[in-house]
Amino acid sequence: MLARINRPASGVKLEQIISGVKGIPGVIIQTVFVDGEVTNTRGEPFETWLSALAGIKPAGQRASL
Repeated sequence: MLARINRPASGVKLEQIISGVKGIPGVIIQTVFVDGEVTNTRGEPFETWLSALAGIKPAGQRASL
């Protein structure tokens, strides 16, 4: 899903990003949800993101549709 939405540089993995964010004290997460041909609003992508947030334990979070 990361590659379909964000097109990261070669070799960048979502797991690496999440691991790095966990080490930032007081981090605030902003999430953009998309729904269409590619979606992260339901199913496995949404559940994976909720699990990631639980592991990150952000000080705050914001979501946009």
